[in-house]
Amino acid sequence: MGLMSTTYDDPAERYSFQPKIDGAPTISVVFPVYNATQFLDASLGSIRAQTLRDIEIICVDDGSTDSSPEVLERHSAEDPRVVVVHQPNRGVYAARNNGLSRARGEFVYFFDSDDILVPEALATAHSAMARDNLDLCLFCAETFYDDKSMRLSHSQFKNRYQLTSSYPGVHTGAELVELMGRNDDLRVVVWLQLVRRELLIRNAIWFRELRVRVDNLFSYLIQTRAERAVCLPDSLVRRRVRAGSLVTTSNHVTDFEGHLTAVVAMLADLCTTQHPASLVSAATVWISWLFSATKVSLHQIPPDQRQLPSFTNPTEAALAAFLYSQALDYSKFLNSPSGRISRAALYLPRKARDLLRSLKR
Repeated sequence: MGLMSTTYDDPAERYSFQPKIDGAPTISVVFPVYNATQFLDASLGSIRAQTLRDIEIICVDDGSTDSSPEVLERHSAEDPRVVVVHQPNRGVYAARNNGLSRARGEFVYFFDSDDILVPEALATAHSAMARDNLDLCLFCAETFYDDKSMRLSHSQFKNRYQLTSSYPGVHTGAELVELMGRNDDLRVVVWLQLVRRELLIRNAIWFRELRVRVDNLFSYLIQTRAERAVCLPDSLVRRRVRAGSLVTTSNHVTDFEGHLTAVVAMLADLCTTQHPASLVSAATVWISWLFSATKVSLHQIPPDQRQLPSFTNPTEAALAAFLYSQALDYSKFLNSPSGRISRAALYLPRKARDLLRSLKR
């Protein structure tokens, strides 16, 4: 079995958090950008138009080859709150870490370069944070499609970022994971979360710098560490579903690597950190769902191209080797006659379940 060359070094060895200083902005918006020229005026404009004005907007250009850098510099010239940082192309998570290392605000918000923030989004989330002295505020989003074909081919996103239930009051983050996990309401993307920067500093939370699919891990870490958290029913983001985005395109090799890394790190955390039994149960459901995606990604990779990513942490390396073997066994089963029959038998019930979930939201 081969090993992918990627190793998962600790980003804390290359980045450090800014110290607390007087006069720092209330919120630091970290805004990674890669070849997003056609969306930048609308997306970055929606951040600049926030009713909460006391913000800094840290735009990290991840080696764009289009005119994104020029658009960012224009916005910076128009608005002193916009700071532009350029880096070689290293992926969205490296760009987020770069921006996070420069953030000075009391709170941090990560936003994507093709979505839209409603005007009162940051004010609404910050009001909740300030009122209840929160570490974390979760919220909702509405989906819009670039065209009809995307609406038809990616209908599963229509109500994905809405809630099926309500979660009033202040909870620990662990309690919210448990409550929301029961209803398939977990917030696994970072742009549905406003987080107190001190929470990230205290727990040394950074992104693993892969290309895709590690939002789950970052979200898991901040949600399980938050002592005071809420989930608002408000839709504060307009989520764009478009062709060519990381959400609507797949590279099975990088998808597998990202999914497996998240599963391994989350399992290692459950094994090495003391958590309430209720959280362990809820997190196990989260991890099981994510491991299903991991197995599917591996199955899509041609056998001669499958590799086990290398992990420097011994606990993670052992977990990864075990899970990799389980994923290989799953792929072998799917290719067997009984596996093909099983897939055919489950196809319609699975489609019916997805339809019911969509209608329920």
